[in-house]
Amino acid sequence: RWLSLQSARPGLPWSFVVIDESEFLAFSLPGGVVAVTRGLIDRCADEAELAGLLAHEIAHVVHRHHLQALQRALRGAGGTATWAALTRHVYLVGTGAEAEHAADREAVAIAARAGLDPFGLVSALVQVNALGDSDLPYADAHPSSRLRLDELERAMAQRLDAWAGATAPVAI
Repeated sequence: RWLSLQSARPGLPWSFVVIDESEFLAFSLPGGVVAVTRGLIDRCADEAELAGLLAHEIAHVVHRHHLQALQRALRGAGGTATWAALTRHVYLVGTGAEAEHAADREAVAIAARAGLDPFGLVSALVQVNALGDSDLPYADAHPSSRLRLDELERAMAQRLDAWAGATAPVAI
């Protein structure tokens, strides 16, 4: 809940659910529902990794990525499709690479605002990359973890490079 309060939509009726499954999976639904599996929690090395993954899902909700993907799917179906067909399509195809990258970038910011290690998501993605993400249930619906790491490195470097070598404004 603390992470969701750091988002751009803290007033949503956020709900967090743990599903008793061994798969490494997290997902979110429009309106503020975020679910993670026990398998994901068990494979996180620390709180920062879990927070990064939760913040990624929070970012999808905040930016309405799932609703946008549903709208694209409906337009692609010519405006006639069942809710079940649209939902299945979004689950299989995902929200799109740019939405994933945007959620990754926002997750880093949410974690930092929450006072948690902003590199938690990076660490989780490094683990996924090391294990090989092709076996994961969402592999076809997401850019590879290597591409996501490259994008995060570019995004974080642009924002942090200005501080490299700078003296701290306050002596510690």
